[in-house]
Amino acid sequence: MKSNHLSIRAISGVVSLGVAFSAWGLAAPVAKAETLENLEAQLATLQEKLAALKQAETEESTSALPVYVAGAHNDYALFRSSIEVESLKRTTYISVDPYEAFTYEIRDGHGRKVTKSTGVSLAIDSTAKRSGDYFVIRKGDTANLSLTVKFDPLPIDEGDDFRLRLLTLEYANKPIPAEKAWKLLPVHKYQTDRAFIED
Repeated sequence: MKSNHLSIRAISGVVSLGVAFSAWGLAAPVAKAETLENLEAQLATLQEKLAALKQAETEESTSALPVYVAGAHNDYALFRSSIEVESLKRTTYISVDPYEAFTYEIRDGHGRKVTKSTGVSLAIDSTAKRSGDYFVIRKGDTANLSLTVKFDPLPIDEGDDFRLRLLTLEYANKPIPAEKAWKLLPVHKYQTDRAFIED
């Protein structure tokens, strides 16, 4: 998604074919003498590598991991979702406080928003440079931001699937608290897989 100031994309499942082709040494023009059979073999190899790259990227950038702890009502989920932010025309400042940088929601297996829990904690990390209380993405630069959420449902909600959805990225164009919000759409690109919490 692009605006006048930002370009944001979900990292999972997105591959730059130009980069991938160059990395595999397949960017050069195909010689006329090559047979159709050779080209089909190269295509099959390329498709396998592309699928592996997509899978590795998805696993790295978006995850939903259930954590099972001995005893009743101790299990929880660790969600992680990453986005890539490009600052197009102005420098972008994003708080290092995850509660101020993102808005998000947790949905259960029936698609209902979870509004109460035993406990939730957040962490944020970024490839952007940090200056004081902000991650700074200079004009023309790109950086990744990742939100990790530890979610422990209420005992009454256990025995269900849960997933994280990123809703907005909060930012400003100077080192002040966020004054703009970028909606992260479409929803399916900014949500994790499901994690099942037993008890």
